[in-house]
Amino acid sequence: MATGRYASFVPAFIESAREHVSDLHRVFALGEDPDVGRVSPLIEWLPWGHLPWPYPTLLRYHAITAHRGRLEAVDHLVHMDVDMRIEQRCDFSQVDGLFAVEHPWFVGADPGDLPYERRAASKTYCSPTESSQYFCGGVQGGTSRSYLDACLQMSRWIDADLANGLVPVWHDESAWNRWCSEHSPELILPHTYCWPETKVGATPIIVALDKNHGYFRATSTWQAAVARVRPHVAVVRRFVERSARRVLRRLSISLTRRRT
Repeated sequence: MATGRYASFVPAFIESAREHVSDLHRVFALGEDPDVGRVSPLIEWLPWGHLPWPYPTLLRYHAITAHRGRLEAVDHLVHMDVDMRIEQRCDFSQVDGLFAVEHPWFVGADPGDLPYERRAASKTYCSPTESSQYFCGGVQGGTSRSYLDACLQMSRWIDADLANGLVPVWHDESAWNRWCSEHSPELILPHTYCWPETKVGATPIIVALDKNHGYFRATSTWQAAVARVRPHVAVVRRFVERSARRVLRRLSISLTRRRT
């Protein structure tokens, strides 16, 4: 995802990916600015707009699903936050199925302390008895068909939550952990594949860069307005559909009576 000010991370990300990712074929950059595709011949720009927080991360599975037709043409997909720096060799091409990465802040934590979505009304609800591991949302993927199928289902869960006025507690990461609790990843990578820049104690393979969150999450006025409307679109659509069905039923009854 390279929307809004996050697009500024693209050049450095591309350099680290080109140096350290084995069999790198293409980097798909989802964002609103087609100029991001000119940063490197490796980049293919896929259009997706920037919205106020938390929608850029919450709707990432919608963005991926929207471009399924293009993404399913490759063998493997690795979804990675753009504000990452790859520091050691990574080979994702041998993964069969899906892979997930241990969350660096919750390795070895008691299941009751893992930050799953605890509200049973949420489609991303995950009981601590269902899993003893918590995975980060910033690095994930696998074979393209498996990963795209997962993204489609997770986007549907999020749609259902938004229609009911719910936002998963950790957004897309909550949906990912719900998916992994129901479908165990074929490969679990250690937390060094998503190591915070400010955290000490390990030699990272991929570093999650420290940044000013408020600055990078900033949006324009019109983007903020769209975001306020978006959660209600599904509700309005259902209301219009129900109203239309009632009108059609009444019209049918009226026509039947006139014929008789």
